[in-house]
Amino acid sequence: VHVHRICNRFGYIVTNTPDETEQVLRDNLPVSHWPIINKVLVLHGQACCRPIGPKCNECPVVAECQKVDVVPRK
Repeated sequence: VHVHRICNRFGYIVTNTPDETEQVLRDNLPVSHWPIINKVLVLHGQACCRPIGPKCNECPVVAECQKVDVVPRK
């Protein structure tokens, strides 16, 4: 679920379900990346790119992120 949310939030892909996300990533990422991508994105999702209250001001890749589902807070 972290991988699905984060990849869509980044704007890297546009999918509706975690299964769709997995298939798109399998089709587009080199096999050598598969073992690490889940670990990296899960850790990033837990620490920074949270589903509610993402810490965009602390994100190391904020400049590359399209923040697709992030609503600006006042």
